[in-house]
Amino acid sequence: MHRALPDILEPLDELERRLSHCRDAYQKPRLHLLVLLARGEVRRREDAAQRLAYHRHTIGQWLRKYEEGGLEALLRAPVRG
Repeated sequence: MHRALPDILEPLDELERRLSHCRDAYQKPRLHLLVLLARGEVRRREDAAQRLAYHRHTIGQWLRKYEEGGLEALLRAPVRG
């Protein structure tokens, strides 16, 4: 059984604004994912993966981060040491 996609809590116009101003290669595809979901353009992780050219497991990891910690957790780059 497939997990339901999370509800996107941020307003669509805010996400679109952030996406249009984003120059960070780490954050941009993650913001694009949320925009696609907020617009209702994708209904499954597989659809989002195809649209964004990422593996569905990657999309699942991003959505899990979003569900657990919100937008800031999703956009926070991992600390490399």
